[in-house]
Amino acid sequence: MTVDPAQRAQRALAAARIKHQAGAPEAALALLATAQTGPLDQLQRAQADLLRAEIAFTSNRGRDAPALLHRAAKQLEPPDPRLARKTYLEALMAAQFAGRFAGGAAPDVAKAARAAPTLPTPGAPDLLLDGLALMITQGHCRAALAGSCERVPRRECRNEGFRWLWLAEEAAIELWDHDAWHALAHREIQLVR
Repeated sequence: MTVDPAQRAQRALAAARIKHQAGAPEAALALLATAQTGPLDQLQRAQADLLRAEIAFTSNRGRDAPALLHRAAKQLEPPDPRLARKTYLEALMAAQFAGRFAGGAAPDVAKAARAAPTLPTPGAPDLLLDGLALMITQGHCRAALAGSCERVPRRECRNEGFRWLWLAEEAAIELWDHDAWHALAHREIQLVR
């Protein structure tokens, strides 16, 4: 109903994200198609690709999601480096879920993540991304990855960082770091309660 094409595209993109979060992927994809018919700037195009990748990941956890998330992360690097790094972490998570069906996507994502811009004040997802990318590309580098597991700040876990805790737990298990795994699992249980 919005007359201005740019504003219509922006509203459709926002509505698509909300529909996705509400668990209505078909409606989200329809709104996303509407958004992509309008003029979108670089950031909005990247956000639309990210949303399409997230819908693919949550809908089927299949082999398409890691590559779609990887591409979205690459597009997000210039306009929004922080979101790009979170998207790389999602791509690694998707590659882990898809396993062999992802066609070996994890090393490609890890290489791209290591080349991505760093942030002046990294948060918990950034530390985890750096550790996982280093482990995947360079092997089990205990110091880098264990440090990222243990440095997940409690304040970030209360907010958006909670969604990354399970991945940090997986990293601790991968390293056979029982103490870090126990601390992270205990923190997750406290937050759930």
